[in-house]
Amino acid sequence: FERLQGNPNLIAELEEEMAEECGKCGLVQRVRVHLNPALLTAKVFVQFQTHEQALQAITLMHQRWFDGRQIVAELYDEQAFLSLL
Repeated sequence: FERLQGNPNLIAELEEEMAEECGKCGLVQRVRVHLNPALLTAKVFVQFQTHEQALQAITLMHQRWFDGRQIVAELYDEQAFLSLL
């Protein structure tokens, strides 16, 4: 979180890396990083063309390590995601 806060270039780089990695599972429509200063967390949201592709990405990404932190990959409500945009 600390490295991403106030660093739009690093956020863009993370979005690009996630799109590339998740693209192995299908067509990535959108990637967004959401920073929550109150919780000191960063969440990466990836939108796929199909539900099946999203499930494949969860299998690929869940519990992997990135920058010293373990990834939690799970489905997220689409309307809640769209409200973050």
